[in-house]
Amino acid sequence: EEVLEAIDQIGSVSGSKEKISLLRRFGADSTFYDLVQLAMDPFTRFGLATKSIPDVEPGCYDFTASTHRLLEQLCMRELTGNFAIAGLHAELEKLNSASQELLRRILIKDLRAGIGVKTLNKAMPGWVGVFELMLAKPYEEKRVQKFPLVVEPKLDGVRCAALVHSAMSPRVEFLSRSGK
Repeated sequence: EEVLEAIDQIGSVSGSKEKISLLRRFGADSTFYDLVQLAMDPFTRFGLATKSIPDVEPGCYDFTASTHRLLEQLCMRELTGNFAIAGLHAELEKLNSASQELLRRILIKDLRAGIGVKTLNKAMPGWVGVFELMLAKPYEEKRVQKFPLVVEPKLDGVRCAALVHSAMSPRVEFLSRSGK
């Protein structure tokens, strides 16, 4: 509940300086820091569609070690498909309403606090990874610094980046410009 209250407090202020100040204060708490990192890191994926997050009656527990384990299993793709949905349903049934809401916000990667990756990293440099793509620009001779020069044509079509993971579980992810 304290983490959700902190996130809501950050969302209630309008200025970025105030948000950064609150993020620094709350970010000193390792639980807050880790949960915000899970929610905002563009390279952390859970593999669940928003519509697959069920609405269930709240239980009586706070965010627990089993909730963290579920998030880890989803990230590592140890739980996928119907097993992931069933695991999520079982976990949501245990959690009180505040912890359910926090888990939902983490899974949809939107804390609803009016903060982004840049704001987080201003508060604490390196808090989360940054997903940026180079955008095409029209040719302008003044942009050319020196030759030889490498160029490629700008093609119409789907804009995405292919992220190739070759570590423990080889896979390819296709991401939009916003990292989704």
